[in-house]
Amino acid sequence: MASPQPHPHPSAPTEPDAPATAAAAVAIGPGLESGGVSALAATAAAMAAAIGAAAGGGEAPAADHARTEQLLDDLLRVIDQYGRTLEQWRELEARYLQQIREKDEQIQRKTRLEELGAMAAGVAHEIRNPLGGIQLWASLLERDQEGSANVRRIAAKIGDAARHLNHVVQELLDFTHVPRPVFEPCSPAALARDAAALLAAEIAQRGARVRVEGDDTLSLRADPAMLRQVLLNLVSNAVQHSPAGGRVLVRLRREETPTPVCVLEVSDEGEGVPAEIRSQVFYPFFSRRPGGTGLGLAIVSRIVTAHAGAVTVGDAPGRGALFTVRLPWR
Repeated sequence: MASPQPHPHPSAPTEPDAPATAAAAVAIGPGLESGGVSALAATAAAMAAAIGAAAGGGEAPAADHARTEQLLDDLLRVIDQYGRTLEQWRELEARYLQQIREKDEQIQRKTRLEELGAMAAGVAHEIRNPLGGIQLWASLLERDQEGSANVRRIAAKIGDAARHLNHVVQELLDFTHVPRPVFEPCSPAALARDAAALLAAEIAQRGARVRVEGDDTLSLRADPAMLRQVLLNLVSNAVQHSPAGGRVLVRLRREETPTPVCVLEVSDEGEGVPAEIRSQVFYPFFSRRPGGTGLGLAIVSRIVTAHAGAVTVGDAPGRGALFTVRLPWR
């Protein structure tokens, strides 16, 4: 007769299976996507309870306690690493979504600008011909020595108004012109200083101060004339919206994230641009300044787009508006 096989005592401790435990720890990784780190922590607590139950509820040897503690330490390290990885992925996802939104806005802006540009070109040409006649007749009346002083004064006002209108028409034509950059090495910082010098009279009239921060030795491949126009328009806009004695800061630098870009920042100490209208400031004919044509920033947007870059507006540190241009570093 075969002897009966001994049965294990119900309270006898059984040693945890290390490979199975490790596999369980790895398998809970996907739980991060649905339940987050808290679900992983709950799994850890359940695992600890299972290990305690495996010990049979009795007094386990010291070696088993040490092994249990080691398994829990390993599991906590895995939880911590998964938590950090999850946060990194969330930050990366938010950054990519923001970039997608900005690109979508740029595409919509580009489409609208092209449509408005075609319309503006026709309007500008229709206005320019009769405008030339108005300027000519006003000039003749102004120089007429036999006419009364009152007539000459009125003719001078007509001439000034016609010249202003001609300036607006020229801006319209500049806007409708599709930029085709001629790329060559240039110094963004040097161009910014040139722009500030060209605007010296306007800056003095407003009582503003313009400061340029940037390394003149940094060279970027861009169209120098177009880049100077971008800086002229941005600095002029900042000066016009600055209070008397306000400071306009132009900062230029190179960033390496994730590919090299040239960053141009122009900030002022004015009232800033309300968030609800920031998407409109780069459209033509939109101006918050009395007497403004609303074309300066639209021209900036077209030139920057032609350089495969992007321009945005936000809040300056402290107060005021901050316009940021990002251009690929060629």
